[in-house]
Order: sequence, then C-alpha cells, then structure tokens
Amino acid sequence: MPSATELEDAGIHFSGDPIQDMQNQEQGKKNMFDITFDNDIKELKIPTLKVGDSTGHEFRNNMVYEQFFAWEVPNFFVDYAVFICKLINTSKDMELLYKSGITDNLLGNDEAVTKMFNKMGDSI
Repeated sequence: MPSATELEDAGIHFSGDPIQDMQNQEQGKKNMFDITFDNDIKELKIPTLKVGDSTGHEFRNNMVYEQFFAWEVPNFFVDYAVFICKLINTSKDMELLYKSGITDNLLGNDEAVTKMFNKMGDSI
C-alpha cells in the first residue's frame, strides 16, 4: 500500500474529523475505525487519532489481544493499525497527516511518531 505522501502525489486528498464532530453530524455512534473514501472527490476521511506517550503500548496491547482471541472477535484494531502503519513511512507522511487533521501529535516530534508506527508490529 502506498504511503500518505505517495497517495497525495497520486491525487488523493486527506481529511481528518474529530470523532465528537462526526457524532454531532451523523446519527449513531462513531469510532476510530470509521474510515471512508469518496471516489468522486478523491478524499480519504479518517477520524482524528491522538498520538501520545501511551499510544504505542495501547496499539500493541489491542493487537495482541485480537491475535490471541482471533477466532472470537473481529480484527478491526489489527486492520486499523496496519492501515495507519502503511500510511506513515516517513516523517513527511506524519507531517501530511497532521496538517490534514488525521493525527494530533501530542509528542510534538514527527520522527518519534514515525518510528513508533514503523515498529508497531514487531514481535506481535
């Protein structure tokens, strides 16, 4: 899968939307997995992901949990994590997603977040 900057170069636009705003605009409960693509305007809309100190641990714990209970629960979190990890290959990808409102980098360092996502699946 191409990275965020590669997708942008191909004409795909990114748009982030805080989950709270999504819930106010539409009926029903929304969550971080509600990713949509509008083929007419070439827009990939992803709920805003807040990235902080505990994000890496939370992602890995949820991924391990889903892998352990793979026969009982859907693998939404693993699929989401792989998708986000594929989007973020370099700090330029992270910068693009931040400017688009898809990520909220509470760490303040794009390179640190990029490394965290690049190592997300190690030893899982």
